[in-house]
Amino acid sequence: MIDDFQWSRISRFLPTWLAAATWVIGWSVVDWLTGPEIGVSAFYLPGIIFAAWYARRAESLGIVVLAAAAWLFAELQTHTNYEFAYTPYWNAFIRFLIFLVTAVLTIEVRERRRMEKAYREQKEILASILDGMEDGVVVVNEDDRIILFNPAAERMFGTGASGASASEWLSLLELNRLDPPDRSGRVGNSLRDAIEGRLEGLGEIVLVDGTSDARSYFGLAAQPLLGAGKDRKGAVLVVHDQTSERELDQRISEAGEREKRRIGQDLHDGVCQHLVGVGFALGSLQSDLERIDQPDLAEAAGEIGGLIRQAIGQARGLARGLFPVGLDEDLDFALQTLVKSTEERFKVPCTYERRGLEIKLEPTLAGHLFHIAQEALVNAVNHASAGKIRVSLHNDDTELRLAVSDDGKGISHGDSVSPGVGIQIMRHRSNLIGASLEIDTRSDRGTAVICRMPVRSGKPSVL
Repeated sequence: MIDDFQWSRISRFLPTWLAAATWVIGWSVVDWLTGPEIGVSAFYLPGIIFAAWYARRAESLGIVVLAAAAWLFAELQTHTNYEFAYTPYWNAFIRFLIFLVTAVLTIEVRERRRMEKAYREQKEILASILDGMEDGVVVVNEDDRIILFNPAAERMFGTGASGASASEWLSLLELNRLDPPDRSGRVGNSLRDAIEGRLEGLGEIVLVDGTSDARSYFGLAAQPLLGAGKDRKGAVLVVHDQTSERELDQRISEAGEREKRRIGQDLHDGVCQHLVGVGFALGSLQSDLERIDQPDLAEAAGEIGGLIRQAIGQARGLARGLFPVGLDEDLDFALQTLVKSTEERFKVPCTYERRGLEIKLEPTLAGHLFHIAQEALVNAVNHASAGKIRVSLHNDDTELRLAVSDDGKGISHGDSVSPGVGIQIMRHRSNLIGASLEIDTRSDRGTAVICRMPVRSGKPSVL
């Protein structure tokens, strides 16, 4: 029994097979009528080609067998006397081979055309996807040629590079726009490392506008381009524009810093002053109670005054944390005050060193650097068990460098939660201002936290 599915497949190719069979049988009749003097075997081929092109392989083979059998039948009907009896069968076998080769070649051409069409369709779909992507895509082959550079990548890098040498493109980019690497190699080398196979995973690219010194930030995802044998044949780079995200983070951070400064000022100028007034009033009340011979009440008033003084100290501490002393005036002065207060509070020797050129920083930028130093100091005291701490601020024509070093046991040997959070906060702040953060911690020589910020035209490049 033939089910509906099988019948649908048969009915799909049946008209083609019948047409080809009719063609072959028709020419076999012509072959029989014309006799052996006139050869018409070549006219069997269009029917075979038609079946091979439009029908399945099985139907095509059937037409080939039918054509050879029809020719043999016509040949035998001519009553030609052959010297050898097997001659017509041999000739039929030769024609069968010719017909079979013709069918096989036709099927091969048909399959190749079908695959080429599917390839073109997939290529068009892929090109449509790549052209519509907001992320840049760069593909480099093993011969150091850029074989794909989508429109988003052209917008990000300011030029197209498809078909160019990857090394030449990188050299030109580094000369004109790619931010030079700092001493940690964090910035600038990610793109070259990804293309040359030294980086797989996430990285960062920073491009600089040559006229305005404005910087653009791009996230980089690098993966190897694999061949059929899973061996590396190049690199696939996906570049995501993070400039707007970075600017949004900076605006949010600036708004947060402004709000913190406002709250700190309100605490210092409002709450603290009010508590100081209450403290003076309690002192006056205590004096009056002592004068009228009320020692118990005077003692109670004194205890309340002590609590008020503690509250004033706590409020001032909160105010200093939210709005560091001297930060509006100069980061140098604020760091000196921070070092002095850290030494007094934790009883750990702290020194401060300022070298290089004078520089005026925007308050938000100075605030981030201050809080990085503050967090590094807290880590050194609480998690590294430092015996002494050194803070330095250095500025020259190329970079602004803030360093906090200690002689402790290394923060990796301290608390497993707090140092990690503190390091994440410091990295986040350094990323917001376009700086790099290096943390070198060893049990034999303590910990060094170094924040480096590129400087152009005598000022930090983020300003």
